[in-house]
Amino acid sequence: MPDMATILYFRSPTPNNASVDELVGARDIAAKVGWQIRDFNIGADDIAGLIDFWQPAGIIVESGEWTKDLDVGLFRNTPTVYLDHDPDKLPKNSFVVLHDSSETGRLAARELLSTDFPNFAFLPPVRDWWWAREREDGFARGLKLN
Repeated sequence: MPDMATILYFRSPTPNNASVDELVGARDIAAKVGWQIRDFNIGADDIAGLIDFWQPAGIIVESGEWTKDLDVGLFRNTPTVYLDHDPDKLPKNSFVVLHDSSETGRLAARELLSTDFPNFAFLPPVRDWWWAREREDGFARGLKLN
């Protein structure tokens, strides 16, 4: 068992730049309070063994479509937070950290308007996700307000 508090961080099986940034941010925050982050691919075969060994203070799970059917019992009674845009993709009885998609779009528009770029555009994801529509609406409102 480690001497300092540990947070287990289960990464997406298909990490992207955002997930790398989330992990770096989590490590920065943990370091400030004297905790450590141990990261693993969500496909780790021995979740129970990792929990037994590290006895974590908490768990962070990068979630997505593949976590919808994840059994929250795997994490026992360890406080677990999921990172995702869409609560519909989460296991039942789970907690999620969400951001304000509309505000993200509005802030992006404000930042782009503050530059010298003569043209710019909002490019939504290929899939029609509700949070992407909220972000696009926020972007459009941000253009109108400025």
